Amino acid sequence: MLAAVVAAGGLGVTAYGTFVSARVAEDQLNQSKVQNEERTMRQASRVNMWGEGKYEVIANRSLDPAYAWVIMRDGSREYPVVAGTLPPCTRVSIATSNLEEAIIDFVPKPHAKARRHSMSPAALWFVDTDGRAWRRDYQGGGLRPMYEPLKAVYAISNLVAKEEPLDECGAAS
Repeated sequence: MLAAVVAAGGLGVTAYGTFVSARVAEDQLNQSKVQNEERTMRQASRVNMWGEGKYEVIANRSLDPAYAWVIMRDGSREYPVVAGTLPPCTRVSIATSNLEEAIIDFVPKPHAKARRHSMSPAALWFVDTDGRAWRRDYQGGGLRPMYEPLKAVYAISNLVAKEEPLDECGAAS
């Protein structure tokens, strides 16, 4: 009888040890997934866009270049406009009127004037140095990976952009 109690106790300790080991392994796996996601988003989290008066400002606070498009919206239709390569540690200011002009050339002429006044920046779409595409919505929207390709791309013929170095730049911690 005593041997059965000791065996059952040993079995209980072994089962508890196995349960604890499984929990530790699961926690380590979850932590590894979080670290991998953070590593994947490291550069993307350091690229932003906002408006300042008549300019759209794109800041690349990472140590790597990124290739970007500004997504302009006219009602429900979106127009990706090539902004080009964003150098590392740089702030690029683009006149909003230049972004509009790039699209107006592709809009049927009778509607061009009316459409110009209804366009607004909607998002920043960019590709990081690892080739991953990202979208950051303009009005405080979050950052999310993009899987579908851009359907149409409009180029800015006479891009008037001002580039300035950023002091607060570096690898994300």
